[in-house]
Amino acid sequence: MPLMSHPSERAYDFIIVGAGSSGAVIASRLSEVANFTVMLLEAGDDDNNWPDINIPMKAISLRRTDIDWQYMTEPQEKACHGMVDNTSYWPRGKVLGGSSALNHMQYIRGSRHDYDGWHKLGCMGWSYKDVLPYFIKSERNCQANLKRDPEYHGYKGPITVTVAEPSPIATAFLKAGEELGHAVVDPNGKNQLGFGFSPTNIDNKGRVTTAKAYLQTAIGRQNLTVIVRSHVTKILLVGSNAKGVQYTRNGQAYEVYAKKEVIVSCGAIGSPQLLMLSGIGPNDSLQKLDIPVVMNLPVGRHLQDHLYVDALTFYVDQPVSKTYVLVQSVEAQEEFRKYGTGPLSSAAGNEGVAFYRSHLQTEDKLYPDIQLHVLVALRSNMDYQKKGSNIMNYKPEVWDALHGNMQGRHGFLVHPVLLHPNCVGSIELRDKNPFSNPKIDPRYLESDEDVEVLKEGIRFCYQLINTKAMKSIGAKPTHKKLPGCEEMDILSDEYLEKWVRSVSLTLYHPTGTCKMGSQEDVMAVVDPFCRVKGIAGLRVADCSIMPEITSGNTNAPAIMIGEKVADMIKADYSSTSKL
Repeated sequence: MPLMSHPSERAYDFIIVGAGSSGAVIASRLSEVANFTVMLLEAGDDDNNWPDINIPMKAISLRRTDIDWQYMTEPQEKACHGMVDNTSYWPRGKVLGGSSALNHMQYIRGSRHDYDGWHKLGCMGWSYKDVLPYFIKSERNCQANLKRDPEYHGYKGPITVTVAEPSPIATAFLKAGEELGHAVVDPNGKNQLGFGFSPTNIDNKGRVTTAKAYLQTAIGRQNLTVIVRSHVTKILLVGSNAKGVQYTRNGQAYEVYAKKEVIVSCGAIGSPQLLMLSGIGPNDSLQKLDIPVVMNLPVGRHLQDHLYVDALTFYVDQPVSKTYVLVQSVEAQEEFRKYGTGPLSSAAGNEGVAFYRSHLQTEDKLYPDIQLHVLVALRSNMDYQKKGSNIMNYKPEVWDALHGNMQGRHGFLVHPVLLHPNCVGSIELRDKNPFSNPKIDPRYLESDEDVEVLKEGIRFCYQLINTKAMKSIGAKPTHKKLPGCEEMDILSDEYLEKWVRSVSLTLYHPTGTCKMGSQEDVMAVVDPFCRVKGIAGLRVADCSIMPEITSGNTNAPAIMIGEKVADMIKADYSSTSKL
């Protein structure tokens, strides 16, 4: 699979747009069929040009670089009040491997009830029993803390799943959960509800991206062509048939044609943008920009995202966290270089995770509504001091108040995550220019109920800190507060409201903007086979198809979607395929 600067052919059986968490999977799996010809186009760079991708602890330093799309939301009325211009910065991967090359490597599948819910919404073939085999197929589970469990885990797949050697902080976190009546669980096993160590996509050589796991194994296949730094600007449509794509590389425009299908895997922002630029989208939005409407569909209209509250910071009285000095030490760098272990092998400090149902969750909803992430580092250490304000789009005075003056201190953060927001946002084109970032409006916290769930999440974190387990490591609040709120009780309803609306941030999980559904679903863009409604030869396969967001991090589901869609395509052309 040599990377090419120009296609060797003018036409391929399949053209895949986007080499991210789903697209790389589909390209690898389709090229397993000897008589399929497959082209994979990626707007970003070759991941091999960015060695820091492999170093898990350096995840944060990859943001605001050339391998990040660096999206910004529209100003938020009800949220992001502590951010510059009330906007949220959305990093997304622009490189082979997509966001699996930038994320915090968390491997969380979601709740079985998420997928059974998809099935009930008309997405036949997407129930938990239908998708579980694809999670298993993709996984190479190497978790030393788990007993072998082939009913729920795979051991021969491309994606390595491990758990870091737990720090005393992560161990205390699990024990604290038990003190409060929560089970210790495998979050990807039979029961998601409870506390566990964070499963991650890391092996003894570092981060495992979909480029590393899927594309590297395809090297040598003559039927797979991969071209990087190639920005697809339009899907070529003849009537209601997708016939190929137009892309730009080094300022030169090219066209390439699909004999069978075009598969769009640009993610929940890029996929709707490309569809709308090609005339597939809402009538009113496209007509305002004088884009001829080929198919009137609600593209970009079902945006969902996970939101978390930042700045729940706690000190410990033992040297057990990831400090700036420790991570930057020559010893740490040498240990990682030689053995792939040590502080730099940490998934950006993520070591603990929990899922639970708040008292606000209704009885008919069996999935969790709150997730907790534990990071065994303070932001001033992990984000290399003052850089964090710019990286995360904080107003400098808010950053200083909440994260300043902690250099060299040991401690950790807990992030309460809103898993199922009531608010639904949108993606719209800013203009007709394919190189302009679209308008992203998640409509964060426009539902008061979402605020209440996050308030409960914060209160629960403080209950954890008061357990014997957490006191055993000397855990205590830093008492950092928002500017102008120094005299408020930190757990008062008034302060929690300000806290949630000021520094709730994206957890980088946009979904739903090319929603999957039945033919009767007026909000659906694709059918349960991920075929764009009304357009022949065109599919979308990435997290944009999710009819409802899953309960947890979305990289594992994106990989599952890639695996499942690849099998769907193989089945559709089974009479002509030859392994």
